[in-house]
Amino acid sequence: MAAFALLGTMANAARRFKPSESGCIGAAIESRQKSPKTEYLRAFGNLLTDVHNFTLTTPIMKAMAIVANVVFNLPDDVDVTYDDVRKEIGRA
Repeated sequence: MAAFALLGTMANAARRFKPSESGCIGAAIESRQKSPKTEYLRAFGNLLTDVHNFTLTTPIMKAMAIVANVVFNLPDDVDVTYDDVRKEIGRA
């Protein structure tokens, strides 16, 4: 009987559990809008600021756009721009 009570307690705890993320993963998925580009930029910005203590200056955000383009390796008509980085980091 004690085993059933234990299983019941575990089941109730599992139903109440709300998963959450922190750090760069939490930053990446904080918005309801799903976009690999914006999620990557949020995670990248969080990693630079919170983990490595960078200040996101214009040159660094321009470099982030270049790195994102290399990471995604998308066709020429799809591009991550400085403006994309600036707008997304501004929301964080």
